[in-house]
Amino acid sequence: APSRNSNDILDKFVIGKEVAAQLMEKDQEAKRVFVLVEASDALIEVGLTGDPNVKKFLNRIAGLDVSRQNLIFSLFMATLDDVIADAKATGEFEGSVEDIRASRVTLKGAPEVIATDTSCGAKTEL
Repeated sequence: APSRNSNDILDKFVIGKEVAAQLMEKDQEAKRVFVLVEASDALIEVGLTGDPNVKKFLNRIAGLDVSRQNLIFSLFMATLDDVIADAKATGEFEGSVEDIRASRVTLKGAPEVIATDTSCGAKTEL
């Protein structure tokens, strides 16, 4: 589903595009569809089809021209913001990084590996 803020992002992209003259005759909805097709074509161009992970997504969009990078990343961030807001509203959001303040921290035992990334072998210890 599109982000609640996606129309603003799409409208800004239309204003900044060199093809804006072609779009002048079209209504706002047609302009937005044009920009979504542009974004979709950009993702296909860099090989992002299906369900890529975030690391691959960020790596691949770096190969796009700056205006399309901005469009794709803005749509991604707007959607992520909506997902987080919805999760917070329903109580499903779990915060990511917690600050622990103390004058001294002592480990009770040796760190234990709790996860290993299958793609690169990086370990997460607790």
